[in-house]
Amino acid sequence: MLNELQKILSERSIATLFQPIIDKYSGQIFAYEALSRGPSDSPLHSPNQLFDYARQYSLLSELELLCREKALSGFVEQQLPGKLFINITPESLEQESHQKGQTLDLLKTFNLSSSEVVIELTEQFPSSDENVLLNALEHY
Repeated sequence: MLNELQKILSERSIATLFQPIIDKYSGQIFAYEALSRGPSDSPLHSPNQLFDYARQYSLLSELELLCREKALSGFVEQQLPGKLFINITPESLEQESHQKGQTLDLLKTFNLSSSEVVIELTEQFPSSDENVLLNALEHY
């Protein structure tokens, strides 16, 4: 699976789906949540497997950066209205390969303001270490 994951990263073959988020009172779409998938012909198509293996092989930070970039570019290309919700795994910030400021750089690249993006700290990999969560909150 490591080879498959490395291939996905090198070919940048992440697909992003945009799930509408609807205001329950008005019935209007006010945002979209970016959902990342591996290639449809890959054993890592499922986001659970994709992120599980990225975590296992210490490639979570690289995968999340690629997903963030694909989400932002797709949001802009499709000219979706409202805000964009993206998921971040707090643990990815703890990896050696993580570089601070990448999300801000991507926002500049795609001419988006930070007020247009909502960062969700995902619960996909729950941690018993409170400091990991607190560091992620402080970082963003």
